[in-house]
Amino acid sequence: MVLDTLSTDIVSQVTRSILNKHSIEVIYSSGTSTKTRTLTPHSLFKGLGAWHIRAWDSDSIDFRCFRISRILKAEPSNDPDSKTLADDDLWHSNVVLSVAPHSKHKNRSDLAIDLGMKDQYVRNISTNETLAGYVLNDLHVDCTPDASLPPHAFNLQLMNRHEVENINSIQVLVPGFNKK
Repeated sequence: MVLDTLSTDIVSQVTRSILNKHSIEVIYSSGTSTKTRTLTPHSLFKGLGAWHIRAWDSDSIDFRCFRISRILKAEPSNDPDSKTLADDDLWHSNVVLSVAPHSKHKNRSDLAIDLGMKDQYVRNISTNETLAGYVLNDLHVDCTPDASLPPHAFNLQLMNRHEVENINSIQVLVPGFNKK
């Protein structure tokens, strides 16, 4: 597992911002650019092997997820146009992910035991639309329509794909997810 090397100063600024419900101005390095953004974070979570924040981004005028290790600098800001947790519809939109031992695995019943699925072959995981893709990715769930990913690497299979295929975080973050 690759661990984030996080700046204690930046983590402090981010957590104070969440607790005090105020904005921060950050220098953020994305895959395409490094620029100043004004963020109002409301939640902290770990996914894809890294710590993230969910925040209102005043620049894109939308809620987005940001990897904390890519915040190069952070300081308090007074953004009058910021939104709060209550405004983040996707964070409040509940989703149930139904997963089961991979249908093409040779020892499905052993997988069920390993996964704590005693006397059941489907487990329902409750999350929200924002985190759904992170959860499926972190659990190595095969979300392909025909269960075509290798079952030894993807022990679980998404059983209710038809119910969740329009969720953006799933479309963007889950390997092998091709909407058809």
